[in-house]
Amino acid sequence: EHVVLDPMNGSGTTTMVAQQCGYLSVGTELNPAMAILARAKDPSFHGQHHLVDLAADVARRAECRDYSGRPDKHTTAWIPMAAFADLKRLDAELAECHESALLPLDGRLAKLVPARRDPPGGRAKDFLRAALLVTARRASTAMSSKNPTWLKPGNGSSREEISVFDEFRSVVATMVSDLDEAFARLSDMRRLLVLEADARKLPFPANSVDAIVTSPPYLTRIDYAVGTAP
Repeated sequence: EHVVLDPMNGSGTTTMVAQQCGYLSVGTELNPAMAILARAKDPSFHGQHHLVDLAADVARRAECRDYSGRPDKHTTAWIPMAAFADLKRLDAELAECHESALLPLDGRLAKLVPARRDPPGGRAKDFLRAALLVTARRASTAMSSKNPTWLKPGNGSSREEISVFDEFRSVVATMVSDLDEAFARLSDMRRLLVLEADARKLPFPANSVDAIVTSPPYLTRIDYAVGTAP
């Protein structure tokens, strides 16, 4: 099967559409937050409705955790204190999740994984981490600037109080539903590989992909570093 690469993969639109079209897909992304989001757009998670129950269980345990840390001033410019503490509780709970990938990685993609590294992605934990990032964005005080695609920090107080745990559960349910619509069926192998890597120094051998489809960063339109800061 043909392999499609997006070396500046962002949130994973190219790699998702490549899979929908029947190709194996691989992406590299320098921004770790975007790589996490891209890994959640994986048909391995299609029909995995137990993820909704797992999210509820993670949230329930996280609510019982203690958290006494304090964010620095840069973080509080984005995230209100109460929301920050709840996000950190969820993060700590997810860090203790240890499970195998739901499906094995396709052999041709497995050859693209750097030596002595496990293939990233494909685990329930990866899906829930992406949901946590979406939840953090929704809980943030990020505000639009004159350019509506650029964001800037808020004043540290939420415009609208949300329950981080309820929002997390809701985000997971929506993401599962979106994947059911995006992919018709569950494959027997993982067909997606997203690595954190620099497009200027790709970690793949020559002639290991069949096509490259990419769109360079919109540096004059979207500031990805600021946009994913929450």
